Amino acid sequence: MNRYEGKKVVIIGGTSGMGLATAKMLLDGGARVLVTGRSKEGLESAQKELGNEAIVVSSDARSLTDLDALASRSKAPSSTPSTCCSSMPGSASERLSRALPTLSTTRCST
Repeated sequence: MNRYEGKKVVIIGGTSGMGLATAKMLLDGGARVLVTGRSKEGLESAQKELGNEAIVVSSDARSLTDLDALASRSKAPSSTPSTCCSSMPGSASERLSRALPTLSTTRCST
């Protein structure tokens, strides 16, 4: 069994840098991963790099509408995440935590 088997993770800002590296590590460990980003180029590049096992969606963490849509998408029984990792200060992961009370949030920082 892989280390992260059965885990479902949302990585806000996961289309480049540390978020993308974290997504790769989690996928390699057996997790189901959803990453978000804003730019079309970044989304396409991340999907190509992560492959079809990852879910890559356009979402702006500064937009309450986008965060609510992400939370709604994540509430589906088959996709409810267990962890959210965000490099943004509090607001995005806190809002998702309120929408998904069982979600564990982690602040990714360097």
